[in-house]
Amino acid sequence: MDAGAIIVGLPPSYTAKAKAAKAPQKTFPLEGRKGDLFEAVSHLGRTSPDGPTYPGIGSIIFPSLDAMDETVKALGKKPTPEEVDRSNLRRLTRALEPVLSAYQDCYPEKGFDKASKELKSVGKALGSYKDLAVVESELKAVNHGVVPKDVQKALDKSRKKSEEKFKDAYRHFRKKGLPKAQEVLSKPTLTGVPDPQKLVKDDRTRLSAQVSDCLGKTEKVGLHNQDPHDFHEGRKALRSTLNAINASSQTVPVDKPAVERATQLVDLYGQAQDANICAEWLKDKGFKGLAKKARARFETLQSQALEQAQGFDLHSLRPQDS
Repeated sequence: MDAGAIIVGLPPSYTAKAKAAKAPQKTFPLEGRKGDLFEAVSHLGRTSPDGPTYPGIGSIIFPSLDAMDETVKALGKKPTPEEVDRSNLRRLTRALEPVLSAYQDCYPEKGFDKASKELKSVGKALGSYKDLAVVESELKAVNHGVVPKDVQKALDKSRKKSEEKFKDAYRHFRKKGLPKAQEVLSKPTLTGVPDPQKLVKDDRTRLSAQVSDCLGKTEKVGLHNQDPHDFHEGRKALRSTLNAINASSQTVPVDKPAVERATQLVDLYGQAQDANICAEWLKDKGFKGLAKKARARFETLQSQALEQAQGFDLHSLRPQDS
């Protein structure tokens, strides 16, 4: 038989897979980064075209917007949710939130609110999709590595629905959302003729106050909650505090060992939260027996996280210049 006939006779699905296998894997500017996102984008720092502004806007917000633009270009028009997750686009938009709050009064109120909403939208859609991968992973952890066929069917159905929502959200973000956010956030306004030295001093004050504000919210929520919702809110508040600290690390000193321990706590709380996501999804879909197993795993991981948190003093994260 002619070798060429064998290739021609291959099923379309095989040919498509072969082409996909040859396609080069996409790479992204912030891939593999975690707590050092702002360090990774620092080389993109620039000044405002409209005159002097706060150093933090030029060294944090502007380069973050540029990094988002580079990331979206690398992702292309139709990335998979997995590629967007690997690109760290969601992590960057989330890390930028407390920084934007520090300079909120430098932008028109309506424009700022719209820009912030646009930056959050794609992350929210990706988060919903990513949760299903979490469900599958956690289910295997409590069920001897097995995903029952009926559960897999429900997962596939949910995943398809979430993926469609993600595609719509990303398409909007690439074409309209990100350009709109860049247009607004690239044009901060300051009253009068700012004094450069005063800008530097005020910038430090703003960033320090933002860290303290995020920390105050964490203290208010607490890290001792057993209620799953409040437990998760505590993690989110601590993560926001760490984002504020990491963003201002060159300006606002905070005890490094305390930051490292807080980061470990966020990770521990995240592991427990993953189990809770699985338990809630299984319960919602009617898989009560498996939901009970996932709930037990959550309670075990939550107990371990809460035990670690008992010896951690949130005050250790206060800015050392305050």
